[in-house]
Amino acid sequence: MDYPSDSLPRLSPGEPGFETWQLQVNDEERQFGWRIRFTRLYSGDGTSTATVEFAYSNRYNPEKENRLLSQNFGEEHFAVKGSANEPFGFRAGDIVLTEEFSQGILSTFEETIRWKLEWFNDPDTGRALWPMNALYRWKNPATKLLTPQPRIRPKGKISIGALDVELEEAFGHVSHWWGTRLPESWHRTYCSGFQETDFASLEAITLKTKFGIMPVPGVTLVQLELYGELFEFTGISHMLSTASDYSENRWLIAAENDSHRLQVELQTSEDTLMESVYPVPGDSDRHVRYSGVASMQVTLSERLDGEWHQKQKLTCPDAAAFEVGRVTPVADRSRRR
Repeated sequence: MDYPSDSLPRLSPGEPGFETWQLQVNDEERQFGWRIRFTRLYSGDGTSTATVEFAYSNRYNPEKENRLLSQNFGEEHFAVKGSANEPFGFRAGDIVLTEEFSQGILSTFEETIRWKLEWFNDPDTGRALWPMNALYRWKNPATKLLTPQPRIRPKGKISIGALDVELEEAFGHVSHWWGTRLPESWHRTYCSGFQETDFASLEAITLKTKFGIMPVPGVTLVQLELYGELFEFTGISHMLSTASDYSENRWLIAAENDSHRLQVELQTSEDTLMESVYPVPGDSDRHVRYSGVASMQVTLSERLDGEWHQKQKLTCPDAAAFEVGRVTPVADRSRRR
């Protein structure tokens, strides 16, 4: 059996860099959001470490209920497998992520988090964000962006201390990033919990990166899947022409091609944002602010006889994932530890 290549490990043990798989889950009824991030980090001397981070967002009571736990693993305590002839799998201690399920336990002195989730894997739905396959083969850009599973419907149970959540109508996605370094900064959102339909998902990222030593500011990539049709605004022309503006927890995106126009407005609340650090090789980490309960409104218009006509409007109250990342100086690492 052939397995989809989107989830499979891309880095070899002797190659310095990072590799991340991120599982996002939202509960439409309760307005809860969860992010489970699996990171493998290769250092320059050939050794590797892993980090698993669990983030929980509660829209109704963020100050008391938000949680963010993480655990580090030495190379003898984790494994990543996957090839054309075997399925993908990430295991760190008792924590597991595959293309069809995830389960695990994270504990601190204060509480224990457990989860066991499963979903159907459609190997034909994976999506790339960079516009050309060559950009995944070349050294630059230094960060490769893929979404192996853009729209999943996980079922199972998540327990956070005494809180047990049984998931039946949840939704989410799995993303896969890897490379030698993360972008200098980025804003990213993902949503598949629209009120109007279960058959829509939107992914967008604005990032500042480098091609070699040359900085590339303000690149925006955005995709909307609607009823099986993919509207992509990720071409070379879109990377520089798509408008993106973020200020005071409000993010506006406007993209256009010859036939369609896409407008996105994302709104989040300051008290729902949690903070963590994304470790990468080199002289800096990335500081990340994250929310799993942002709100989104999307308008897709179509050009007919030279005029724009609204084709679809989508709303997602308190069920979109959002994160903003920036460089953390290396001096901050000692304080973090």
